[in-house]
Amino acid sequence: MRFVALTLPMVLTALLMGCSAVQLETGDVERSAESSQRKAETLKADFARQIRSATDNDLVALYLNHSSFVVDRYVDFSRDMAQQMTDAQRATGQAYTASRILAAVKNAVEPEVPILRAWDENHDLALEEIKYRNAFAQDLIGATEEVATEYYKVQAAATEPRSGLDSYEADVEDAASRFDRAVESAVKRLELYR
Repeated sequence: MRFVALTLPMVLTALLMGCSAVQLETGDVERSAESSQRKAETLKADFARQIRSATDNDLVALYLNHSSFVVDRYVDFSRDMAQQMTDAQRATGQAYTASRILAAVKNAVEPEVPILRAWDENHDLALEEIKYRNAFAQDLIGATEEVATEYYKVQAAATEPRSGLDSYEADVEDAASRFDRAVESAVKRLELYR
């Protein structure tokens, strides 16, 4: 669904990032936060190295793959959260209001905030590097900027829900669908440079 051809270094980054997906864990929050901070620092350092060594086309592919990877994590997270809240609602008979959903989501992502920030910083760094290199026409740069716009809409839908439980997951899925279309558009434009 969201696939752009990967080079070996990009595959390694994806594997490293895969170990850091947003998780819904309970336990020692302080220890989890320290672990997340270390992972985040590693993610940023590895990603920066890959950006510096990437060719222009590989840089755009890295950006699109990273963005798709993170959006997939948000979609998975929202599905898991929706299922957990639906199960809890059935078990307790208490409805999940928008404010209660927001509180549950914020609580679930709290230990992973450093990783989420690292993902965003990596995303923004790659986009800025695409613009800085001045290797592409405005249509491709515009397409990558549209990917960024849709990326942040998915993130907001997943981590800052403003609706009830019935529409939480659907809102994230709708945002992800718009993101997919933006990625497809950017991939088509990138193909012109190959």
